[in-house]
Amino acid sequence: MVYEILYWIESHKKLLVRLAIAALLLLIAWSIYSWIDRRGKVGVDVDVFPSNARVEIKNHGSVGRGVTYLAPGTYEYTISSDGYQSRSGTVYVGGKTPTHIYASLIDEDGDYTEGEQRRIRQIEAKGGKASYQYTQNFRERYPIINYLPVKDAYYQIGYLVNDKGEDFHLTVYTESPLYRNLAIKRIRSLGENPSNYKIVFKDYKNPITGGNQ
Repeated sequence: MVYEILYWIESHKKLLVRLAIAALLLLIAWSIYSWIDRRGKVGVDVDVFPSNARVEIKNHGSVGRGVTYLAPGTYEYTISSDGYQSRSGTVYVGGKTPTHIYASLIDEDGDYTEGEQRRIRQIEAKGGKASYQYTQNFRERYPIINYLPVKDAYYQIGYLVNDKGEDFHLTVYTESPLYRNLAIKRIRSLGENPSNYKIVFKDYKNPITGGNQ
């Protein structure tokens, strides 16, 4: 048997070489196409329950489980499957934090097998881990939040950020220019350089007009 196989390989050596070259060229072409198609896009990890659920992204189409690549932006998505309650949401793609869509649909009959319950727990665990990682990354990016909010008798220091995790800025609530300066000194005392942050003053009264700014 082994002899026959070796003899067949020897007899078809040229054909096998051509097939190998063709396969290699196809692999290279596919790699180049994938690289070009993914340029400027961000990987979004998708994992949903049930596994055959349809994940529809508005203005993009359906995507399967695993990593799909999308251009930076905000996307609306809908997850649906027969016998389950549909679920919709919004995902922001971009920034430095990995993006994901992790969701479990609710069975309309409320009947889950042990295996289905295990899959749901796995997805919930992935979501919890991603949330924890996001928080850690955010704290590393803006370490000052470990000390906020600061509440003083004369001023308060906090922060605001949009739903994309961007446009981070400190907020200082005080009516007095004197206390505004004290708040800035307090930021320095926390080991942070105020000039590294955008600072928005709230309830601040203009010393000339007396109006709020």
